[in-house]
Amino acid sequence: TLMVLAALPVSLASSAKAATVAVAAAKGGATATGATFLSVLGILVGPAIGVVSGYLGLRSSLKSTRTPRERKFMIRYNLSIIAAVIIFTMALLLFGLSGNSAWKHHLPLLITLGFAITLAYAAFIFVTAWRFQRAFATLREEERKLHPEAFNRPETGMIFTIPWEYRSRATFLGLPLVHCRAGRSPGQNKIQPAIGWIACGEIAYGILFANGGLAVGGISMGGASVGILSFGGFSLGLLAFGGFSIGGLALGGAAIGWIATGGLAVAWHAATGGMAAAHDLALGGAAMGNHANDAVAREFFLRFRWLDISRPASRNAFWIACFAPVAFQMLFWTRLKRKMQNHQTQK
Repeated sequence: TLMVLAALPVSLASSAKAATVAVAAAKGGATATGATFLSVLGILVGPAIGVVSGYLGLRSSLKSTRTPRERKFMIRYNLSIIAAVIIFTMALLLFGLSGNSAWKHHLPLLITLGFAITLAYAAFIFVTAWRFQRAFATLREEERKLHPEAFNRPETGMIFTIPWEYRSRATFLGLPLVHCRAGRSPGQNKIQPAIGWIACGEIAYGILFANGGLAVGGISMGGASVGILSFGGFSLGLLAFGGFSIGGLALGGAAIGWIATGGLAVAWHAATGGMAAAHDLALGGAAMGNHANDAVAREFFLRFRWLDISRPASRNAFWIACFAPVAFQMLFWTRLKRKMQNHQTQK
């Protein structure tokens, strides 16, 4: 689910940039054909990554199941996620290819619609994942009682159904320097957070660094993250990167901030992206502001070229910033799971 959310920056940042491409397409001829193809390709990149990641997640999740009932439940959950990705993709296609006239004459409405699509998608993923966690924990407890023989073998897959916790002996101001927590005890529906200076878990609160499904900390990485420097499907911070980002400087598929850049960008001072709206400076395929697509706006973003993610170098750096945390999380939890499996085997 986290990787599906992480696909959001790619799908919006590269595709809603199709605003610029859509304007070019309006010129007609071969330009129109090529621009339309690039628009569709850009829109499909992110969801394609999401579908592939979802498939890999499904394979890993099925390894964690112990009974046919659990397996059916897991398949049903993953199919709902894949369906959401497909619906989101179709909505983006209609949105990104809505036409130059609509982008020119109904920009406020389209920006609102774009944010609504993004929020609806992200909200569905989060709510579905949260409900799944609780429902699967209840189901596992029932299956453990009905089929105890199925739970004698060591765990496989990526889901932590056996609780695990690491808390460093060293502390500072009453908090452990490192606190990691995963899984939950039988009958325990409420997720227990990891709390420390460095925290990793399904819910993590870290003073310096937090990593998890929900992460809050100085530097935070997660499905939803809040921090000074924040990376995630949803990110809130002084410097925020993600699918939907809100911050002083916000970079994302959909971004809101003092300065914002992304597929959809709304800012007070300066915004750039596929659709950009700002009080002062706006630059994009479709732009709205006191200085929209004029020399003043262009001069600002020429001075801060790294903010323009339509440039290959900036876009690649943005993608790395969004996906590197996900890769880090996957490597961390995969390594941890293997260590736990080896420990169980030795016992």
